[in-house]
Amino acid sequence: MSSTVSGEDYVRLIRSLSPTGGNSATAVRAANNAWDAWERAGVSRGADTSEIIANPDPVFLSYFDDIVLANALDKSNIHYCYAKTGDLNAFACTTSNGDYVIVFDSEFQQFIHSIVITSIVCVYSKPTDAQVEFYFRYLLNEIATFKRFKHANRVTPDDFTAIITRDYDLTMVGSYCGSAIYAFIICHELSHNTMGHTRKHRMQAIAGHNGTAASVSANDTSHIEEYEADSMGFQYYCEVVKQHSTLPNLRINTQFLSMPLVFFRLLEVVEQLFPVSRTTHPAPASRHAKIQTQKEIAGMHEDTEFHDALLELLEGFASWCSENSFFPLQNPIPATQTGAIHSIFGTDQNHPTQKS
Repeated sequence: MSSTVSGEDYVRLIRSLSPTGGNSATAVRAANNAWDAWERAGVSRGADTSEIIANPDPVFLSYFDDIVLANALDKSNIHYCYAKTGDLNAFACTTSNGDYVIVFDSEFQQFIHSIVITSIVCVYSKPTDAQVEFYFRYLLNEIATFKRFKHANRVTPDDFTAIITRDYDLTMVGSYCGSAIYAFIICHELSHNTMGHTRKHRMQAIAGHNGTAASVSANDTSHIEEYEADSMGFQYYCEVVKQHSTLPNLRINTQFLSMPLVFFRLLEVVEQLFPVSRTTHPAPASRHAKIQTQKEIAGMHEDTEFHDALLELLEGFASWCSENSFFPLQNPIPATQTGAIHSIFGTDQNHPTQKS
């Protein structure tokens, strides 16, 4: 019997270890609750909406396919897996037959979308002070839960439903922003493969230099390799933006060009709350600066409205955390004192302008 493992074998293994599927029960309930509210407001639910909510894997696979297509990569040896891995991360590996594999944890994706959608709604919905407090506490508890902080207050589907049903259009804008960040992370991990990082580490593992692991995650790469993957990944991402009008599914135009910068600023805030020892990955601020320089050199025309709005929100959130002595987060988070969730929300909206 051959001991060679292909990319398909690896993806099959990962999925077999994720029996609950890509979406969590909490995410499914929140999405269904939201659609119920949107339908009452006159938004038509698509025929395949329920199927997508229950199994989002085909959607994210289609986004991955568009990234490969936009960059004219050979898809025959590139495999993608979206699953609940428990790793709360995305990683790349090279299997024993030389196939490339990208694995994206579904909870990591849901975390990104939750944070970004909440941020967009907070920025554009003209929130009262009480509403801002609610949004910021929601963000704090989402980050704390994501980091497995034992004193986090559990975020419920009703909390997120209250946020995303404020306005369908705002939620869709936030979803586009989240998908753009997701796409950049895929581009980054794909770069670890195409630049030979994962193959090199696999060979080192076989030689006994890095243990005997069958795959190599991003945690085994050096700072240099992370910078290289950021740079090549941003090039891949720019191709997706340039070709957005011709891609079948991933329509990320120049309004979302700077979303990778938002991602690195989010990582900065997360690390302020939960400091880490700097071992395998460079500091987010350094990665942000390098991509900012690369973007300026590329000289692509862009609309920075959503980038600017999200950075403003993250700066405000960071200031709020500092004022409330949450940096670093060590003690239990005080429970939100807002009474019924829906009672704190009004109806005034200040819509952003999204281009097709």
